[in-house]
Amino acid sequence: PDRRFNFNFSSSKIVQLPQTSFKEHTIPGSIEFEDFDNGGASVAYADATFGNSGGAYRPNESVDIEAKTGGGYNLLDVNVNEWLEYTVTVKSLGKFTASIDYAAIGAGNEAILYMDGSDVSQTISFPSTGDLNTWSNKTVDVQLTTGTHVLKFFIKNGASELKLDKMVFTEKEVVYPGDGIGLNKTFWKATAPGTW
Repeated sequence: PDRRFNFNFSSSKIVQLPQTSFKEHTIPGSIEFEDFDNGGASVAYADATFGNSGGAYRPNESVDIEAKTGGGYNLLDVNVNEWLEYTVTVKSLGKFTASIDYAAIGAGNEAILYMDGSDVSQTISFPSTGDLNTWSNKTVDVQLTTGTHVLKFFIKNGASELKLDKMVFTEKEVVYPGDGIGLNKTFWKATAPGTW
């Protein structure tokens, strides 16, 4: 028989790329949505469609990214059950406020923030901003611990058109790990301005 195309599929393997940071992210700090981890689909993100419909920034990834008016980038065509992950280093322990920049036509868009697989935000709802060129922000308080973690942004409901720009984490009521010397033997406390 003709064996020119006899390929042994039983010995072939699909190599899955490891998940690694695309950019260094620290909390408190700002995380651009388009700076999700390396690793590809089903490892660092899940997207409902194949390819990058916006064609910008990371064209070889199947996450829809476009150039943002005024500079930078944002995600577009965000759909239900999509998610993105970010390796982050949290510098302090306690409560943070996450401010999420978004634009939406219509209501019904919802998301959840997970840290290492645990829900830290409950459901976040994104009201309409009127059109996709009008940006607003939604804030939610989250309880975080120090160290390196994986932050997941999960779209629970994508009822209408939604764009995402960035997440900004600020300290609300936190403590910092001490260095074992003097007053820093355990923790020292910080609170947001105006909360003393």
